[in-house]
Amino acid sequence: MTPQSFDIVIAGGGLVGATLALALSQSTPSLSIAIVEAVPPTSDNQPSFDSRALAIAQGSRALLEDYGVWHRVKEYAEPIHKIHVSDRGHIGKSYLKAEQFNLSALGFVLEVRHLGKQLIASLEPENSLEPENSPEPKKSKTEWFCPAKIAKIDEHQDHLTVTLNNRQTLQAKLLLVADGGQSQTRQLLKIDNQVSDYHQAAIIANVEVKNGHDNQAFERFTKSGPMALLPLTNNRYSLVWCVEPSIVDTMLAWDDEQFLAELQSAFGYRAGELIKVGNRFSYPLALNVANDIVSHRVALVGNSSHTIHPIAGQGFNLGMRDIEALRQLITQCTLDGQDIGSYAALRQYQQMRRQDLDSVINMTDSLVRLFSNDNKLLALGRTMGLLTMQMFDNLKQPLANQAMGFNKK
Repeated sequence: MTPQSFDIVIAGGGLVGATLALALSQSTPSLSIAIVEAVPPTSDNQPSFDSRALAIAQGSRALLEDYGVWHRVKEYAEPIHKIHVSDRGHIGKSYLKAEQFNLSALGFVLEVRHLGKQLIASLEPENSLEPENSPEPKKSKTEWFCPAKIAKIDEHQDHLTVTLNNRQTLQAKLLLVADGGQSQTRQLLKIDNQVSDYHQAAIIANVEVKNGHDNQAFERFTKSGPMALLPLTNNRYSLVWCVEPSIVDTMLAWDDEQFLAELQSAFGYRAGELIKVGNRFSYPLALNVANDIVSHRVALVGNSSHTIHPIAGQGFNLGMRDIEALRQLITQCTLDGQDIGSYAALRQYQQMRRQDLDSVINMTDSLVRLFSNDNKLLALGRTMGLLTMQMFDNLKQPLANQAMGFNKK
């Protein structure tokens, strides 16, 4: 069977893969792109586009605006005006306010399903990929191979040949791997990864609050792990509750009334009276980092490269900066007539991302280990740190910059 030829094959058509395809189609419409995805994007079983919520930093919002999709989803995005951070059982607490940084919002919270719907619609060939008020819509040259998985990858000097599980073959100058933290494509490529189990699980749900949330987000550190309440539309919070894995099944078996009572007891009433909870699910938490983010004509993107703890809401935002680095690099290579899959180009991508990846991974890992600890000396240090940050606004700037996605180098 003669391979179908593309400039780029993207392994994974979920949140990161679809955003990556959109970004590349927007900036370089001449590129031909194939997306290989196991689950149809419109299926109810598509794990990337469920009811979970994303914390979208200001930097990521700006990128989504550049890619022509933000104006389609902004009505579903709830701004964060204030973040309250506390340590349960200790007096330390700190606040970040948008007005301290001359911003209208520190970030936004958006349910994944709304973004996924618009991403998929934008990638249909008949739909234009345009920023708001753009005079010249750009058409997508993206083709979906779905449902399908990559079964084999053959390396050649100037291209890769990708064989799918349905025996179709694709040829490309560059393979971009975006099929998640348990990436089968990464395994096929024999790229090793390091896994550090946090011995925590995250319980996820949307929760309604009685008198509204006033666009305030909460992060509360407890003995078993952090808890976060992020403001959503319609007087709801997105809940992330990190607990010991041994009690997850018990917690998921609680009826709504008991779950709300236990959550209210654990969090207190600072965030208001919680009156309704939606569907709940959980997933284990671990740090999962690939040893290399590039290989021969291959680059890893998003969770395929790095899966981090949700403690600081940085996972999607880190992936967005991967996407933007690749977009810039591929656009420049195309303009210069250079090979987009060359070693020099991929080496540059790795160098562009190294400092940011190391910084965010180390920050989140350190926060997990510092705050998921009942040692009295560490507790005292946490209290002093939070109190000091509250007293001196200038100490908040680096944290705020990181949270809003402005530390990109």
